Amino acid sequence: MRKCAIVSLALFCLPAMARAYDAAALQADASDFLSAESLIHRNLSASIATLRQSQPLLAPSGGLALSSDLSLGQIVAPAFDYRDRLGAASPFASLLDSGDAASIEPLSAGMAAAFRGGLGLNVNVSYLPPLLLNGGTKSLFRIGASGYWRLLSERFYSVGALIGAGASYVHGTESRSLATSFADSGNHSFSGSLDSQWNSGILDLELFLHKTFFIVNFYTRATGSLVFGSSSSTLSDIKVDGSPVADAQPSYSSVLQAPAASLVLSGGMELILGELKVSAEAGRDWLSGTFYGSVGLRFGM
Repeated sequence: MRKCAIVSLALFCLPAMARAYDAAALQADASDFLSAESLIHRNLSASIATLRQSQPLLAPSGGLALSSDLSLGQIVAPAFDYRDRLGAASPFASLLDSGDAASIEPLSAGMAAAFRGGLGLNVNVSYLPPLLLNGGTKSLFRIGASGYWRLLSERFYSVGALIGAGASYVHGTESRSLATSFADSGNHSFSGSLDSQWNSGILDLELFLHKTFFIVNFYTRATGSLVFGSSSSTLSDIKVDGSPVADAQPSYSSVLQAPAASLVLSGGMELILGELKVSAEAGRDWLSGTFYGSVGLRFGM
């Protein structure tokens, strides 16, 4: 009877005897979290490359035409899509489980030309100077070019169709402070600093369909991309309950260099006001879950 009582008491006390958060646990959790962060930012690159001007320039009667445009967009990677990469007991789990997202909000400018024979060329630049947005400092630079060829001219009874191919280079950074809580042998607080950067080259192919009704042009497109380059994230200044974890490294890093594919499906509309056109567009990468939206102005000549 006494032996049975001792065993029961020991089992009852097991939760209170659970391990404290130590250096080994921190290293494992940090590795999983940083791998997810590197993947998030790498996946942002594909949508950033797709976020060029609202559409290729459509020259009237197949003649020469030029246009310039300016747009503001936002690209978002929902963090909870990467939640299953972390263990349930990880202090980082709540950071990827609350709907918080990595996002970039660039301003884009571009020039487009359409030539006889159904050929077109776009050149675009996106830029976000280092700014404090949503609790983190972000920056972005992208430059890209794409060419189009008209497969089918728009008619009263049919849509217009173009195919295109493009290449882009993307460099981005994001730094933010982390703060969360977790339960281990008790309730604890966790804090740290996260720095991410990525350099990506993107090659893409696109099918573009459009149809005009009166002064509104509706369009949709499917863009397949290959993303190359590297994405890295570093976690530093780590503290649990306000103090460094004993025997833990001062920082942890992860570098992702594997190429990736994306498939962005998007649609939009353009209001035609003479030489001025006002557009809105939204799309989603169905391989990574990243999505984007943009509004813009175009002036044609």
